[in-house]
Amino acid sequence: TNPLRAALAWAGASGVSRLALISPYIEEVNEPLRRAFAEYGVSSDVFGTFNQAEEEKVVRISRASVVDAAVRLGSDPAVDGVFLSCTNLRTIDAIPEIEKRLSKPVMSSNRALAWHMKRLEATNSGV
Repeated sequence: TNPLRAALAWAGASGVSRLALISPYIEEVNEPLRRAFAEYGVSSDVFGTFNQAEEEKVVRISRASVVDAAVRLGSDPAVDGVFLSCTNLRTIDAIPEIEKRLSKPVMSSNRALAWHMKRLEATNSGV
């Protein structure tokens, strides 16, 4: 699996089809990401970016900034879930607060990978 495949699997399993997508990336990375979600039937019309071209700056994006962006975009009634893209974006401690404030499912790249690997293992082991 990979972060995108895992995110798509999560969206499908969760019934999420209208994402608030938050990305740290620049447009050259964002556009193919959004297109991939759309090709899978997941809208990302509600979209925000921190517009960082350098990975070493992504890890410096604060938890508060991630929470603020996710809550602001995720509050849109047009969305039924939030996806925080990028394995370098610090999200694990932010997700519970975002979910509590929005009452919507929230997923990140790293969390999606862990979820998908666990699901694949269960499928492969016959569980």
